[in-house]
Amino acid sequence: MLDGTYVLTAWEEPGGAGRTARHTLVLAGGNAHWVRDIDTAPTDRREYTYTTAGSKFTQALTCPTTGTAPIDYTATATTITFGYNIGGIGSVFTYTKK
Repeated sequence: MLDGTYVLTAWEEPGGAGRTARHTLVLAGGNAHWVRDIDTAPTDRREYTYTTAGSKFTQALTCPTTGTAPIDYTATATTITFGYNIGGIGSVFTYTKK
């Protein structure tokens, strides 16, 4: 996974059809800044540190809240794909490097 700025280019989620989303993810030396806009909801901003091991991307949130969450991921030189399963609902987010 390479440092850089990534933007959301694909979002797959049951019930997500017709919704609009803009995400920006900035990775730098194990630190991340994530900004999300979905539909008309307020902008969501998160800061965290992260590590990778195998197919797990583990984020340790530092702002606005704290907590740790391992997430399934795959990466190429230009894309990162995260797979979530929250409450039995699966979501896949693909980001492309700018």
